[in-house]
Amino acid sequence: MSKSLLAISSCTPAWQENLIKGYEDDELAMQLLAELALSTENSKGYSLVNGIIRYKGRVWIGQNTLAQQHVNNALHNSGLGVHSGFLATYHMIKSLFAWPKMKQDCLCRSVQYANRPKWSILNCLDCWNHSLFLLLPGL
Repeated sequence: MSKSLLAISSCTPAWQENLIKGYEDDELAMQLLAELALSTENSKGYSLVNGIIRYKGRVWIGQNTLAQQHVNNALHNSGLGVHSGFLATYHMIKSLFAWPKMKQDCLCRSVQYANRPKWSILNCLDCWNHSLFLLLPGL
């Protein structure tokens, strides 16, 4: 009988590892992780798959603004997105990911991408802190 060594390896994409680490800074994500540790699904549509929280089957980004920006940039600038504007980019993102106030966030980012001075702060009140320096460069 010959001796042999068998091994199984797996590869986890860096974005998944970063997303899981990002959950540590998100209070809601931590609550969901605690709840989903007992049962992998809840009645609100959240589930846990390989350490990633999902909401109605979509990857839950939560309050991780860096991950939100990366997703938005990647899909807006991708070969699929081809700078296709707010609505197309939003629907593409929404089909794969979820986070609080996603539509509003995508709209604000589309304003930033377009770099249109005709837009006013009033169009994006909830993004005041994020957009003010972009829309009013003299500040």
